[in-house]
Amino acid sequence: MLYWWTWYLYYLLFDICSGALWNLALNKPASQSSIYENCVASRSVDGIDGLDRYGLSCSHTIGFNGHESKPWWEVDLQQEYYIKGIAISHPDFPQQNPRLLHKFSIEIYGNGETLDKAVLCYYQEHHATPATTEMFTCTEAINGRYVRITVNGKPGEKKMIYVCEVRVFGSPEFLSYFVRLEGTEVGGLPIATQQVENHSQCAMKCYVLPNCIIFSVQSMPTYYQCEIYSTNFLVANSTGNANTVVFLK
Repeated sequence: MLYWWTWYLYYLLFDICSGALWNLALNKPASQSSIYENCVASRSVDGIDGLDRYGLSCSHTIGFNGHESKPWWEVDLQQEYYIKGIAISHPDFPQQNPRLLHKFSIEIYGNGETLDKAVLCYYQEHHATPATTEMFTCTEAINGRYVRITVNGKPGEKKMIYVCEVRVFGSPEFLSYFVRLEGTEVGGLPIATQQVENHSQCAMKCYVLPNCIIFSVQSMPTYYQCEIYSTNFLVANSTGNANTVVFLK
């Protein structure tokens, strides 16, 4: 796991080059299992790191005086996205302070789904690093609308969530994982051909096939034709088919 500034530069450069990634959580509706004083959930999506624990830009559940063994914080992205990573800014408590996140999970679930259908993006046992922003990446892109952080205490334990900013990185389409190749055609025969409703469905099929290197999507009168290739042989200097788009994995 790399620290915030390294990952942020990576994502920022990716965003500039492809227009595909941005902070999806900024100013989106947020909620949490309880509220300590005025430390509401929305403070963690206001775009301000505010790592000072005495500042006014951190979210805080009721704390050790409460009775929560599994406190949670959640953001509603208001539509489904393909989520790749979550950055969390931690307050400046001393190292190993029990207020820092530990034994926590990051889960994602979609429209119309209940929490029991959530997909685990990341789990961490040890304490977070104080006064830093850390990036937690999912092992693969997860399609969902809600991102929930939960501290997993044992029954009877008193736990809390104390975070200063949460950023969610992803894109509305799965195509951000692929490079669009303009004016090209694929040489050879596809290993699979299927009718799909849009480009993203074809991208998902390529993503889950380990031998997929390139896919093309051809616009037909009533559907899109998805072709999956295991070769990276492209026809050089081709003008390409105006109705066909080629993507490299």
